[in-house]
Amino acid sequence: MTKRQIRLHQYLIRTGKFNNKQEILEILKNGEVTVNNKTIHTPDYHLKFSDDVKYKNEKLIAERKNKYIILNKPQGYLSSRLTREDIKLNKKTLFSLLEEDSTLFCIGRLDENTEGLIIITNDGKLSHKVANPKFKVKKTYLIELTEELDNKSKATLEKGIEINNQQLKPLEVKIGSNTKRILIVLDEGKKREIRLMFEKIDYEINKLTRIKIGNLDLSNLKIGLGKTLIVSKEFILENLGLSE
Repeated sequence: MTKRQIRLHQYLIRTGKFNNKQEILEILKNGEVTVNNKTIHTPDYHLKFSDDVKYKNEKLIAERKNKYIILNKPQGYLSSRLTREDIKLNKKTLFSLLEEDSTLFCIGRLDENTEGLIIITNDGKLSHKVANPKFKVKKTYLIELTEELDNKSKATLEKGIEINNQQLKPLEVKIGSNTKRILIVLDEGKKREIRLMFEKIDYEINKLTRIKIGNLDLSNLKIGLGKTLIVSKEFILENLGLSE
């Protein structure tokens, strides 16, 4: 059997024609994409780069070269492409901090008002591996609160908090010498997880920064706020404790 190289939704993102996976799911549902003259509805359909892919009878060519970027994201930037509504609201996207390349996407996301490390790539296979919960890639966050965290609240966080029928539980909670500064380690990436946990125990977050992903450490990488570092796939895999 001929070896397949890429999933269809990843191929379509790499063409630069579509903004996000949701848009791709919609055009696939509508039967607007063909591969070798066959209509495909499945986003995980496997194909080769040499296959004939068309959208509304227009031939599409995907970017084949993989790119790997580490960004120190500032506050005030979305981790996604801008929608029409975002543009109306004068939102900013972190992709405006990069050289224009519509094939790139983030591995995981940071909230608009969260800053710190984020990996950007066009390598769907790597993205799937890093985001897969079974690999338990640890992420460390520095939280600056508006008031000191007491030991009772720390114990509540360590025990875990149920929110919207989900159990949110950090791997580790550390209070610094300044008890308004907290380190939290997670191995999952539920939406707004940290902010929801602190809201639940009635603490307000003044600043939230992701300082580590695996062994990728913001202090060692020395990437200024809003700046990037171009790296290799091997560098990311090694520092995240993953293999090919």
